[in-house]
Amino acid sequence: MTCTEAFEHFYEPALEMTKMSSLLKSGGYFFLMTELLKNKEDFCSWWYRMDNTHVCFLNETSLDFLCAHWGFQLLSCDGRLSVLKKL
Repeated sequence: MTCTEAFEHFYEPALEMTKMSSLLKSGGYFFLMTELLKNKEDFCSWWYRMDNTHVCFLNETSLDFLCAHWGFQLLSCDGRLSVLKKL
């Protein structure tokens, strides 16, 4: 399953994650592409948040929470593309 440059537009990310998680079988892969915030101190000047359609943002901590809460293992993350595996 892929979610490419869409997560940052979710007004209800928990609802969307619940839907996506329910559609993916155990052992399936979830490719999530969105820019991760690297430093919370830089949020006010971060170019990615300047797009007013971007309403939901992830950082490494929130990505870890997402994995733990919805049953994924984070296989890799390069700051933009995250590869998760459904447990």
